[in-house]
Amino acid sequence: MVNYLALLGWSFDDHTTFFTRDELVKHFDLGRVSRNPAAFDREKLEWLNGHYIREMPGDRFIDLLAETLAASGIDADRTVLAAAAPLIQERMKLVSEAPGLLRFLFEDVEPDERASNLLEGQGEYLGEVAKRLDALDEWTPETIEAVLRQLREERGLSSKKAFQPVRAAVTGTLVSPPLFESMALLGRDRTLARIRAAGGD
Repeated sequence: MVNYLALLGWSFDDHTTFFTRDELVKHFDLGRVSRNPAAFDREKLEWLNGHYIREMPGDRFIDLLAETLAASGIDADRTVLAAAAPLIQERMKLVSEAPGLLRFLFEDVEPDERASNLLEGQGEYLGEVAKRLDALDEWTPETIEAVLRQLREERGLSSKKAFQPVRAAVTGTLVSPPLFESMALLGRDRTLARIRAAGGD
């Protein structure tokens, strides 16, 4: 926030965006303050915030996730959270996005409206997905991906049409951490149960 506010109507040069507080103290000069009114740009603020999230040390990021999830009433297992954190750290702009992205790992979830609409008419396909995944000897992101990509190729589906129904069934939403890693973290039993339930079994 300090970095963003400093850039409202002021710049050091035409290409430097990120400053520590010490750097701002060193470089700030009223002579470079624009006479034009500054405009508050929320998208730029969120972009800056995303940069600082990506730069955050892993332990601090996990602590922040745990605090945010707890404030939303989600009791997050620290081990699972630590495994999930790298999957979302590069994608987030706001820490407040965490409950929506990670709730499915710690609680039973019902598909939201968009996910529910997508799941209509997907019973046969999800049944086949569950059957093939259930046959896996190893439950890893790599083996899950191989099965789903093979089925996609057999049916001539785009990645979106092949994977989004599975995402909707497993996470309850159409926006989640990477699908194959999410399924591996969720575990075989809970993943298959959700896919079968969404497919009507």
